[in-house]
Amino acid sequence: MNKPILISIIVIGLLLILGLIASIVYVATESERQGVSHSRENMTHKLNDKNSPEEVYSFMEEAAQAAKDDGEAEAAAGILEAMRPLSRGFADKKQYIECSNKLGTIYLEDQNRPGSAQRLFKEVLELRKKDSGDKVTKDIADTLLNLGAAKCENGTYAEALKDLEAALKAAQGLGEKELIARCRYRMADVLMYQEKWEEAEQHSQESLKIYEKDPQLGDKEDLAKAYQQIGFCRLQMSQPDKAVVALEKAQEYYKEAGKKDLDVIEDLKDLGWVELSLGRREKAREYFQRVMTAASENSDENTTSAVGYVLKRL
Repeated sequence: MNKPILISIIVIGLLLILGLIASIVYVATESERQGVSHSRENMTHKLNDKNSPEEVYSFMEEAAQAAKDDGEAEAAAGILEAMRPLSRGFADKKQYIECSNKLGTIYLEDQNRPGSAQRLFKEVLELRKKDSGDKVTKDIADTLLNLGAAKCENGTYAEALKDLEAALKAAQGLGEKELIARCRYRMADVLMYQEKWEEAEQHSQESLKIYEKDPQLGDKEDLAKAYQQIGFCRLQMSQPDKAVVALEKAQEYYKEAGKKDLDVIEDLKDLGWVELSLGRREKAREYFQRVMTAASENSDENTTSAVGYVLKRL
């Protein structure tokens, strides 16, 4: 057999073994983390000594989803990384596309790896376009959105905006309101990086309108993020009074979403600075103290150095 081919087969085999081990280890230790012993019984897909590649894939897929649901992004990514070579060999490319898309999402949202996410989303977009022909689908619009988000995090804002505009146009053509809201939110994000505050606020407002009109399309955190964007834009446009209203509304929704101060520490800092700029000493002190308390729980002094310095003098 050709040596490079043999090496490739061995490498793929090792990746599958590692992924399977990661799946089994995650399932085996899940009960210990939860203090129960029912994880294997709850698995829909179970393995025996003779399993087809499709059965192994289904088992790994379920383990990856369980890890993701438990907030174990590293475990989920490790399993999905091992699944991709296996799914590539299937006649139906749908599983490979979905696996790559899930992995890209974890890279982008949970592991701060936008470069890796961009590479995967680009491949997914090409495959989905090939499958759909000239037809614009929701999956294509969603992938354009993800690709634009990854490019934004990579700092290529002009390219990101181009993809997001294409995603928005597709979503509007399909009448997908939830997707439209997410596109608007991401476009506002890009425009904020470009310091185009008025345009950014307009997109945030449009996103907010959709979520407020149809609450089932989003959740409390979606509302909080939109208000947070609006507040920050108003702050940058020297509208502190209006900024406070939006930022406090964001905090209300974050609280309803179950977020702790540590989860929104940067937002609390913004509120503290705005209150201070308005001369409201006690309110500024309140927010800065919450920042310091939250940071102390995470031993993060770098986040609070400026806040701490000012707080001592309030």
